[in-house]
Amino acid sequence: MSNELSLDADQFKDKFMESLKLCGIANEHETEEQIDEHTEYIYGFGQQGTLPGGLVKVRFDPSVGEVRRNAFVRSRSTLKEVVMNEGLLKLDSEAFYICDALEEVIMPSTVQFIESSAFSKCYQLGKVELNEGLLQLGEWSFEGCINLESITIPSTLKCIDGYTFSGCVSLKEVSFGTGIESISHSAFAGCRKLRQVVFNDGLKKIGKDSFLNCINLNEVVMNETNIQSINCHAFRGCRLQKIILQSLSTRVSTIVQAGNTQVEGKLNSILGFYLGCKDEQIYLKVQAYASGGGGPSDLNLWKQIKDNYLGRIDDMLSFYERKEATIIFELAWWKNKIDNPEEDSPVSREECRTDIPGPAKDMIWQYLSHASNRGA
Repeated sequence: MSNELSLDADQFKDKFMESLKLCGIANEHETEEQIDEHTEYIYGFGQQGTLPGGLVKVRFDPSVGEVRRNAFVRSRSTLKEVVMNEGLLKLDSEAFYICDALEEVIMPSTVQFIESSAFSKCYQLGKVELNEGLLQLGEWSFEGCINLESITIPSTLKCIDGYTFSGCVSLKEVSFGTGIESISHSAFAGCRKLRQVVFNDGLKKIGKDSFLNCINLNEVVMNETNIQSINCHAFRGCRLQKIILQSLSTRVSTIVQAGNTQVEGKLNSILGFYLGCKDEQIYLKVQAYASGGGGPSDLNLWKQIKDNYLGRIDDMLSFYERKEATIIFELAWWKNKIDNPEEDSPVSREECRTDIPGPAKDMIWQYLSHASNRGA
């Protein structure tokens, strides 16, 4: 008599699926039946490992505090909608990696950590809302999200890590929160539709290849006051010609509008190889700056410019600003003499008449109009 176990087809299938479950290769939902596409799956507290396959819509239970790594690996091609709970704190690395049917992500206000590659290669992801309170946005977190068109960085985030939005070829608009201090290497590399970047005032560091091959980027504005380092190759592969230094440019514009148009020519005589002044703007010449790289000097080039040129620019602008302030003081004095003539030696209005430059004359009329309105 044979000792071999005889199984029919159904028994063999049952034994085989049971062995897969014991080995962690399959689970009951995925192997015996897929979740119906119209069913909302509840992701609950304490669920370990990957979830069932074929999920389309997932709602997080209020008790969930963390999304595990590769939690949705078996629903990568089907998952379209995720409703996250208030109380969620952390998304582990690759939590939604290559969920290429996912279309929208809205972060609850409680999320603090989004780790590396959490949404990498979510090709259909077109809308992302990041929450105030977010502290970490890991490397590669939205890399390759080719449908993403805009992103607003919350003010609580201080650093955009490497490759975070690299390969987001549809990204047109980035709004930087006030807290951003550092943009790391290749953070926006390959964002081909990005045309304009206006950095927040607190930015300190722009890393290597941060905007590599952003071929349509044509305007960058930054407040140079707090900048400590700009890598020479931060804008490599871009057609960008200049980076506008906002604080200095605002001062130049005010001086020119007051009638001191010669200030631009005088500034260009001291700006050197890396800086320029035109159309009431002081700017960093991107191509010249890039040519200054090639070694350890990359990290010090901006410091050299700041030490050798920005101080001299500030001195010249301060001279014109003091001069303009003196003119305003003199005009105020003349008006006072007209309105309050001294009894011993009264001054007629005719004696105070003089040729006044156009911009200064405009200033007088603005002042008189303002005083008249206040009196009324």
